[in-house]
Amino acid sequence: MIEAFVQGLINCARLDVALGIIVATTLAVIAGVIPAVSGPLVVILIVPFVWAFDPLLALPIMCCLIAVSCMGGSLTAILIGIPGDNPNAATVLDGFPMTQKGQAGRGLGLAITSNMLGGLFAVFLAFIMIPIMIPVIMAFRSPELCLMIVLALMFITVLTKESRIKGLIAGLLGILLACIGFQPATGLARLNFGNLYLYGGLHSVTIVLGMLAVPIMFQLNQTCKSIAPPDMKSAGDLSKIIKGGLEVIRYHKWLWLRSVVSGYIVGVMPALGATVGSWAAYGQAKRTSKHPELFGTGTPEGIVAPEAASNACHAGDLLTTLAFGIPGSGIMVILLAAFVMLGIQPGPKMLVEHTALCFTMLISVAIANLIAGLICIFGSTFLIKVTRVSFVYIFAFVIPIIVLSVYVARQYMIDVYVLAIISLLGVFMDKWGYSAPALILGFVLGDQFEYYFINSITMYGPFFFLSPISLAIIFLVILMIGYEPVKMIMARMKGRAGGTR
Repeated sequence: MIEAFVQGLINCARLDVALGIIVATTLAVIAGVIPAVSGPLVVILIVPFVWAFDPLLALPIMCCLIAVSCMGGSLTAILIGIPGDNPNAATVLDGFPMTQKGQAGRGLGLAITSNMLGGLFAVFLAFIMIPIMIPVIMAFRSPELCLMIVLALMFITVLTKESRIKGLIAGLLGILLACIGFQPATGLARLNFGNLYLYGGLHSVTIVLGMLAVPIMFQLNQTCKSIAPPDMKSAGDLSKIIKGGLEVIRYHKWLWLRSVVSGYIVGVMPALGATVGSWAAYGQAKRTSKHPELFGTGTPEGIVAPEAASNACHAGDLLTTLAFGIPGSGIMVILLAAFVMLGIQPGPKMLVEHTALCFTMLISVAIANLIAGLICIFGSTFLIKVTRVSFVYIFAFVIPIIVLSVYVARQYMIDVYVLAIISLLGVFMDKWGYSAPALILGFVLGDQFEYYFINSITMYGPFFFLSPISLAIIFLVILMIGYEPVKMIMARMKGRAGGTR
């Protein structure tokens, strides 16, 4: 374990990796500042540029993009009342009123410091958890891994806000797409309809870019406007920002610590994510405050709590994704797809077989948080100006890169036509409320599910699910399926009881 940690440090000290971390962190902060461009979007857009890189370079870059975008988003949340990313929505409630009071610099200092230190401490918690997680993972055999994938597919429902059924349909469609091509165990061809192209199956690059990147690019390009309002307020001078940062350490350290721990716990729980963590921390801060009536008027606690929790969630998300192959949040689905594109199998074997790579990713997140904090502190006024760029220029640059990336992946021209079909599917799925990340998760986990299921049947027979761990996972699956219906039935019964009175 110590050797893997040291190797992770050595990997991050490589010139190409260090430069990649710096560039990715800068891009993530800029993307966070832009209200129309969220963290998931910038990760999607970077996939065409990094999928052919060495995994030691590509994965730290993507982790940095995921980890620090919400730090840049706190700038616009405080200065103009528009959250740069979804986790920054809670910060608006007290951050923007503080700006209206003429305390923009103080608000930025509170947010940046809470966010940066929260990310650093959460990485430390992840370091502690890795030695604990490895013995647990070693107890998982094929039956347990098969059922863990079923549990992950159940979490698909959380990724679709409109309907859990639509989430499951999207996930099952992803599994169906993963079944195209040869079956690994028998060598039989499936769903190829006699087409030679389909014998090799669909490429993950085509699915990811077609489902996520192209539809979002067309959606945002329809505005043809600058990305943010041109009337940005001043970010305040440097002394006020530093003074606000010191206020976190002096007066709000215990609130900060509680928020980081709660955010990390929410991040470890699959499919919840930083948005849930930030709002949960905001509510907890308000309940425990001596002056809850001040929340919403520009109180420091309303900035410290959500910002500390939102960044802490990312380290928990990453650990869950690495340890079990279950996305800690929607954005981690893209990271799972990146693993597959780079030839690394996500899931429980990840921590055991690629321990040094896992440490490299976590260390890069810590470095990115430190760099992003310094960028936000010293470059706040300059970063705001980036939001005035028209999205038309971004569209004209990225779309050709996406098409070229799909072609270069296998050098099949037909892949470009399939990209167009998948992109059209992605547009209609978004229009009708089906989850694109759910489809990608089903596509990524489909092959693994089939592999572990066949192994379980072959080695342990039809009752492979009777081990204690397997039964515990089945209980969680039943709980997830039955929670919402039972909740609705209880609410109706309560409503009827109230009506009879």
